[in-house]
Amino acid sequence: MKIIYRKVLALLLGMLGVSSCVMKVMYGTPYADYNISGKVKQPSGAPIVGAKVVIGQVSDTGTYNSGLSVFDTLSTDRDGRYVFNRDEWPATHLRIIAMDTDGDLNGGTFKRDSIDITDIQFEGKSGSWYSGKLTLTDVDITLKKEE
Repeated sequence: MKIIYRKVLALLLGMLGVSSCVMKVMYGTPYADYNISGKVKQPSGAPIVGAKVVIGQVSDTGTYNSGLSVFDTLSTDRDGRYVFNRDEWPATHLRIIAMDTDGDLNGGTFKRDSIDITDIQFEGKSGSWYSGKLTLTDVDITLKKEE
């Protein structure tokens, strides 16, 4: 008898929509798609081959964890080009740092330089954990020669 009572009660509650009142629980981490590319070059426009490129999120919260959270470290190809295609935490402030690592092999020693990207707007947010996509092309950095 109890089994029939429970089945009828479950049927009635289901018809009344009680089951739709249950809160949906999601597990995961917010993320965004990043597609960033550019070149590291000399003032003459010549590429710097094998330059180290660091891409990270700048955090200035005034707490112990302020600074740069590195997403990835890349090397430029023979055309001085770097490409960053990855899913990462959605950032509002990115920093791209380029540095010469080979000494005089590229025609001299070059000073480190960086570009900050702020006010980032992601496209295609889905409403869940996905924050959207950021596509930046031709993010070029020109390194000056050390004297």
